[in-house]
Amino acid sequence: MASEIKVKVGREMSTEERTNIDRSKMAVLHPMPPKKSVEGQYPYSDYVICPYCGAGGYAWLESEYYVTVYCCCCPEIFWA
Repeated sequence: MASEIKVKVGREMSTEERTNIDRSKMAVLHPMPPKKSVEGQYPYSDYVICPYCGAGGYAWLESEYYVTVYCCCCPEIFWA
């Protein structure tokens, strides 16, 4: 039996939200997971789907707040 896969779907950003982005804290969507992950430490890596083009990949996320993510397939930025 296959194990369950959890996916986080991103949320689209408004034009106003895009102008107030702190690009130094932006995550980037990668097609492969990071090589090393440590359970219980934050930030953590999770599988995310771009709400604009539907591409999936891994990004470093925070458990306490949304992180801005740059999609590697389309030039869009979204919340995850």
